[in-house]
Amino acid sequence: MRTIEETDWKYLAKLKPILLERLCNRILDQIQSVCRPEKRSADAHEQYLRVFKLVTDQDRIVADCFDGWSRSRAFERIAFLTRHKVLITEEQQGFSDETRSVVRLLAGL
Repeated sequence: MRTIEETDWKYLAKLKPILLERLCNRILDQIQSVCRPEKRSADAHEQYLRVFKLVTDQDRIVADCFDGWSRSRAFERIAFLTRHKVLITEEQQGFSDETRSVVRLLAGL
C-alpha cells in the first residue's frame, strides 16, 4: 500500500482547516438558500424535512472528506475532497505529480 510523501502530507495538513471551513460555509449557504422566505413552504414540517435531508446528505460529504484523517488514508481523503470540489485546482497543484496521479485514479477523473 502506498503512503503519501511527507511533503504532501504536511501540505495537506496545512490545508485541512481551510478546506473544512470552505465546505462548512458551502453547506451553511445551502441551508440559508433553502430557508429563504420565498422558498419556504406553508408547512413548517416540510421545510424542516428539507433542511434535515440537506444536512444529512452534506454530513456524508464531510465524513467522506475528513473522517479517518491519517497519513495512511491521505490519498483517499484528497480524492474525496477533489470529487466533492472542496479542493480547488490551485491547491491541487501544490501536491507532487505522484500524489496528483494517484488521486486522479481514485477520484475517477
